[in-house]
Amino acid sequence: MKKEILNKIKKGEVKMKPRWKFVAEEAGVKALIIGILIMCATGLSMLSLFWELYQPTELIGFGEIGWQLIKEDFPYLWLIVALILGGSGLYLEPKIGNNYRKGWQFWTIVTILVVFGLTILITFLN
Repeated sequence: MKKEILNKIKKGEVKMKPRWKFVAEEAGVKALIIGILIMCATGLSMLSLFWELYQPTELIGFGEIGWQLIKEDFPYLWLIVALILGGSGLYLEPKIGNNYRKGWQFWTIVTILVVFGLTILITFLN
């Protein structure tokens, strides 16, 4: 089998990809995952900003008007985007390089720690 492949390469039947293409693809996927996790953390920090500005625990004391303010002003889009991005990060991480060798539990814990760490960092920087 190896001899057949080497013969095909020598004859020019098989064209090899340059190494930089593999490196660029892997770096691009890693950058995509880092971007996804940063955006997820930004979404969660926006939720914490909402919590800080509106103080929903105090609004509940106003009865129906407080609940209505929470329902109308709650940033549902940020929450949905953060959940989608976190899920896509969990889906993509094991598919990079040799990451499939580690279990999904490991990547779930890593993703949650990274997202919450970035969320805390973003929240305190604001």
